[in-house]
Amino acid sequence: MPYDPVAEEAHRAALSVQMHQLADTLPEALDALRWSADTTYASDRYNPRIRLRREDGAEIGIGEHRLSKGRLTLSGWLPDNTAYYERHGLSGGQITVSRKKKAWQIAHDIRERLIPDLDTAMAEVHRRQLTHAQDAAAVQATAALLLTVDNVHGNEPTAEDRRRGADTRRELRWGREPYGAPSARARISSYPQTNVTIKCENLTPEQARAVLAALQSTQRATAPAQT
Repeated sequence: MPYDPVAEEAHRAALSVQMHQLADTLPEALDALRWSADTTYASDRYNPRIRLRREDGAEIGIGEHRLSKGRLTLSGWLPDNTAYYERHGLSGGQITVSRKKKAWQIAHDIRERLIPDLDTAMAEVHRRQLTHAQDAAAVQATAALLLTVDNVHGNEPTAEDRRRGADTRRELRWGREPYGAPSARARISSYPQTNVTIKCENLTPEQARAVLAALQSTQRATAPAQT
């Protein structure tokens, strides 16, 4: 079918009107106290669309189906501030509905077919956030314990580390210059549980024996009693 710019312009105008109408009616049909509408792109010349935003940050994007002008695509989205490691592999769900449906019918479809998937994804995000916070706290506590030893030093996690979820790992060092002097590197990780890997370099035989003796001593102290 040949492209008709006049017909296409009329179609986009009608779609824009529908987006504004849905923005006005869907929040109340769902729950006006929890949902609001963002109409920033409702009048977009090429792709009219809206967002519904819930009080917890979850969103539903609504726009025209890319292969069918008679249908709308509704996509569940996790909050914009959700970190990659919190959202990786998750889907907020997606459904399509006929443009002929009334707002209350679309709201029903959202409640029955889309929100369950969105809520499941949100629950998993919250679980990951809690687990990550617990892991980060355990790593920080371990780092604080090691930093009580003289000459142990290391940088605190940065804001960027926390944003990327890299605050569940720390690296500390013992020893400084000159090059070739005895030194050690302690890497703290939360996976699969809080653990420390220590790599020593340029130790004297006496230092190496002291390290191994300390390990053996703590091994005896933590070993289960023999019966």
